[in-house]
Formats: sequence, C-alpha cells, structure tokens
Amino acid sequence: FYPTAKAYLGYYTRWVQNVEVIDPMTVKITLTAPNYEFLRLGVLSCGQARMVSPTAVEKLGNDGFARNPVGTGPFKFSEIEPNVKTILVRNDDYWGPKPKLESVLFRPLEDPATRVNALEVGEVHIIDEPPFDLIEEMQERGFVLAINPSTVSHYFITLNMKSPKLQDVRVRKAINMAIDRETISRDVNMGASKPAWGMLSEGTYAFDPDFVSYPYDPEGAKKLLAEAGAEGIELEFDIFQYGYGEVWEKQIQRDLKKVGIKLNLNKIEWQAYLNKWLAGMPEDIDMNEMGWGMATPYWTGFHTRCDHRPPNGFNGGWYCNEKVDALLNQALTEPDEAAAAALYREANRIIM
Repeated sequence: FYPTAKAYLGYYTRWVQNVEVIDPMTVKITLTAPNYEFLRLGVLSCGQARMVSPTAVEKLGNDGFARNPVGTGPFKFSEIEPNVKTILVRNDDYWGPKPKLESVLFRPLEDPATRVNALEVGEVHIIDEPPFDLIEEMQERGFVLAINPSTVSHYFITLNMKSPKLQDVRVRKAINMAIDRETISRDVNMGASKPAWGMLSEGTYAFDPDFVSYPYDPEGAKKLLAEAGAEGIELEFDIFQYGYGEVWEKQIQRDLKKVGIKLNLNKIEWQAYLNKWLAGMPEDIDMNEMGWGMATPYWTGFHTRCDHRPPNGFNGGWYCNEKVDALLNQALTEPDEAAAAALYREANRIIM
C-alpha cells in the first residue's frame, strides 16, 4: 500500500471492482458502477493509472521506484540529479517505432531569464512557459511558440472551506469579484491566456462559452465585504515556486488590495508545495493555487466531490455539496455527451 498513490489515484481506483487477466496481452476490468469517463480518465494528465514492473517495485520499494522508474515506453530512465537534471535514453527494446533521438535531457530552470538565455545560446532546444512579456519579441527573432487555443489547463485558486475567515459566502464572492481576469490575461500574460469563469475548460465537451461566474466588480466586492464585517481582512495564499515569477499571483494581490483585502503570498518549493497541497489546507491557510486540467469534464469533481477530500483525493479546499456530487454521478452514467454536458454545466454553476 502506498498512501501517496492513493491520494493521486483514488479518483480512479475507486471504480475498479476487480481485474482479470485474460491472456498475456489482455485484461478485463469490471467496474463497481457505469462510468463513461473511465477510459478517458485512465490516460489523461497527472495521476493516471500506469502498468509498472512489480519486480522493480518489490525490489526498490515505493519511494525507491519513484527515483528509479521502470516503464515500457520509447525512452527509459537513465539518471537524475534532483533540481539539476533528469536524463532519459532511447529504449532499443521498445515494441513500437524507435525514437530518432538518443537521449532527452530535462533541466529545471526556475528563473524565466535563465530559461530564455539557455534557449538563445543553444543549451536547450525547448523551454516551457516563456516570460509572457518576451513572447512577441522572441517570435520576431524566429522562435516558434506552440500554443493550444482550446487548452484543458486551468490556473485556479482554491478557497479553504475550513478557514474561519471564509465561512461567510459574501467574503468568498467578494474575492471572486475583486479579481480582474481580463487584465491578467491581456496585460500580465500578454494574451497567452484567457479568462476562466469556471472549472470547465475549453478543452472539454461540456465547456459553456456563455457562462460567466463573477464579472470584475471591485465596488460590489467592497459592498459585500462591508456587509460581512470583513473590511481589512488579511488572507494567507500558498503559491508554488515554479518559474512564472509570480506575475499573476502578484496581480491578484494588487486586485484584492484595492478592495481592502491584504493577501500574503507564501511561496513554497514545488515538491514541498505538492506534498502540502495533497494533504489539504489547514485552517490557517485561506487559499492556494494549482495549474492543471483534463479533457474530461469529470476533472471538475476531483476538486469538489465530498469523497475526494484528503487523504482520498485532491479536494484540498474541503468543499462538499451533495447536490454537486449527485450531478457528477449522474453525468458519469450518461452515455449521451450532450446530456452529460448539461449535468456538468449545472454542477459547475453551483460550485462557482
């Protein structure tokens, strides 16, 4: 048993009643209930189920296997220096077409300027998350920007339902109304992102282009805070150290300051942050952040279902609404995507 794996995969394994080996290349999985998202959930994003070598797990243990992974893909693990580099080499025994590259080197470069410089001088061939204010200039110099206009990814804030400061729904609404998503997308991210009004992204079949949760309304936010007796409230915001320069987090900090909320940014190293995020927010942390998404709208339930609260899932804000759970359950059993989309949209409306 591996508690970390349970936190990551509980959303998936909870549906498995039993697994039967039919032959060396075939398994039969029987589910506990109908789930039309099961196959899609099994191959998407982080926390997906993967077949691994039982021999390697028995030999290395759970933690040791994570540092010396064994898989079946076109590349195989070679070496890792934490916070320095990870190297994969070509797997000449791969069952499919052989890779053209002999090896792939991954380097964590947190500082945006360092990433750009490494690309410019040829130390690396690809960088993730170029500085938003340099994208246009880099394109003019011949660099190619790869972007998905209908991405499944969201950068989202989770409000802590255990926080004493956030028990009044008017305070939670005020936070939403105080954040200027349009300005963040246009001026901070330089058009490289779009405002997100809910947990259903453009990359899912349930996306509703007409849905808007809370338009930017700082005066309305001030009014709600006054009604709740929360003027001058001070909030703690856990954020991850991940190479963005905290540009949009600082803009949110400025937005909330305009309505009288003092927001403290607590930057945490990524791995330490992830461990804390998986455990769920303690009462003294009011909000945290994550960047994630899937092509299945059921991903919304990862962060909102009552039975997905830690240690059984990713609902680290401790949100729980039985009506939302019922809608998500019904959507999973609906074979018609249009009907399922309507259920997901209703769940998203209630959550927001």
